[in-house]
Amino acid sequence: MQDVGSAPSLASAMPAGLLRRLDRRKSRISKRDSGEFEALQPSTPVKAVPAGKENGHCTTPQRVSTPAALGTPGGTPSRCVVEVERMRQRREEKRMLHDRVRADLATCDEQHAFGLMIHGWRQENEARLLPAVPLVGVALRPLDATRLSVCVRKRPLLPGESAEGDLDVVSMLGSRGVVLHETRRRVDLTRTLDNHEFDLDECFCEADSNQTIYARACRPLVHAAFDGRHSTVFAYGQTGSGKTFTMMGGEGEAVAGLYALAAGECFAILECEEFRDLAVSCSFYEIYREAAFDLMPVVSPRATSDHPARAAEDGGASGHLPLGGGAGAPVKLPVLEDANGEVQLVGLCEHGVEDTAEVLRLLREAQAARRTGNNSVHQRSSRSHALMQLFLRDRASGALHGKLTLVDLAGSERAADTLDASRQSRTEGADINRSLLCLKE
Repeated sequence: MQDVGSAPSLASAMPAGLLRRLDRRKSRISKRDSGEFEALQPSTPVKAVPAGKENGHCTTPQRVSTPAALGTPGGTPSRCVVEVERMRQRREEKRMLHDRVRADLATCDEQHAFGLMIHGWRQENEARLLPAVPLVGVALRPLDATRLSVCVRKRPLLPGESAEGDLDVVSMLGSRGVVLHETRRRVDLTRTLDNHEFDLDECFCEADSNQTIYARACRPLVHAAFDGRHSTVFAYGQTGSGKTFTMMGGEGEAVAGLYALAAGECFAILECEEFRDLAVSCSFYEIYREAAFDLMPVVSPRATSDHPARAAEDGGASGHLPLGGGAGAPVKLPVLEDANGEVQLVGLCEHGVEDTAEVLRLLREAQAARRTGNNSVHQRSSRSHALMQLFLRDRASGALHGKLTLVDLAGSERAADTLDASRQSRTEGADINRSLLCLKE
């Protein structure tokens, strides 16, 4: 075949524009064969990129630039390559941060660090952490007949908890608010402090005494009983939270509980001329594993001033009978429903009392017969719900005027607190939690 340029007749017959295009093509082929484009050739093979995946609308095979070729003359990094490089740098930064956090965990006290975070929050919110309202000059809060008041008492850390380094994670916002500090770690291992605020009717700090709690939370209910109402106080909380201490008191008779304070208030009000025709009687029983047991038969025998009208109310099945030798075992009580649809404990003993000392004597002896057990929190944990009832009756007819019920509930238990307990203790704990859940619902 002859060369295109060596055929004058053919060249003269071709258009000038076509001749110029042929000359440019021959020039490019000559440069490629001489190796002049080798520096611009990328090291990666040709890769087909689907349409719309690279730079919007590519439909032909293209060469993909790599980080090694980005700095070469004519190299233009794509957005995908830039994003991949940025993600790689972020991964490296996170790895370095996690390494520093792990090093800090190995060299610092975790509880101490969280304690500093809680202390810092309390300093920042010092203005909100107001003291409790003083009792001097505080009038009784009016009660609604359908009102349900929720009060919280904060107890101090136990010696064993302080020795183990447990933290005080509850802060009091005056007398109507509580903040619960939750210390935890995020996914990236950084420490965080979540603060949960709760608004309540009354709040008591660890420095408040039983007398303070009685004056602000329980005294209005005692006056409501003298107004002809039926009032109830529940001590609800986890095992070891101080419910029995609040209700019964402690340290012998040096610290009075709500039982003694309520009884003393009742006898003080009876001195008024308006209520001298009323008498006070009390009962004490427990609910253990869905059964009711009267604890009064275990107390020492004494003469009681009982009312025959009470026996008539119970259909002749009242517990106003001589206690025999006393010191007996708790008596299981049938739980029945009367014609009015009200639940009655058939045979429940009701003792007439004349002063606070007599009430405390009955309670101490009955409390000793209450079922208790040991767990990982403390050695004498209540395993039943104890209920004390103070009845206000007419001295002549025995008709019921008002009633105050004080309930010391058994403490709820976590599964972690009963891992080393016996089968009976675990069954009791399950029954307690079930009954508390029913009460809550």
